[in-house]
Amino acid sequence: MNQEAFIREFQEALAGKVPDNIIRENTEYYRNYIRTQMNQGMTEEEVLRALGDPRLLAKTVVESHKFSNEGQSSYTEYRDTAREQGNYYSEELQESKMRKVPGWLIAVLVILILFAVLKLAFSVLVFFAPIIIMGAVIFFAIRVLKNIFGS
Repeated sequence: MNQEAFIREFQEALAGKVPDNIIRENTEYYRNYIRTQMNQGMTEEEVLRALGDPRLLAKTVVESHKFSNEGQSSYTEYRDTAREQGNYYSEELQESKMRKVPGWLIAVLVILILFAVLKLAFSVLVFFAPIIIMGAVIFFAIRVLKNIFGS
């Protein structure tokens, strides 16, 4: 089922059961919702699957309209509920799409990084070791010679 078929089935399920303005508002809401989810990376099929059966959504709109206080649609309440449900399903789909990195792989990467840092530190030490040793020997020799000839 594509978006147009979904909307058509939704409108047909509402026809004659709620006023036309309620049908228009809800149709526009679902068109925007589908478009937004697709812009966020979901496929049309994933969005429609998350929304569920359009006839069931229409039944919710009809029931909401029946129980509204003034005989008008409690569209806002319905919209907020539908949005919460839609967000739940879209988050669930996005979580299932995300790849989870196993803990053992993270541990191996940390160990490899630690070894790389230690290897770099020892490489620097090995590079400067001859210079440090020569400096220490020269310094020691000067002090010894200064003590012998300086006094």
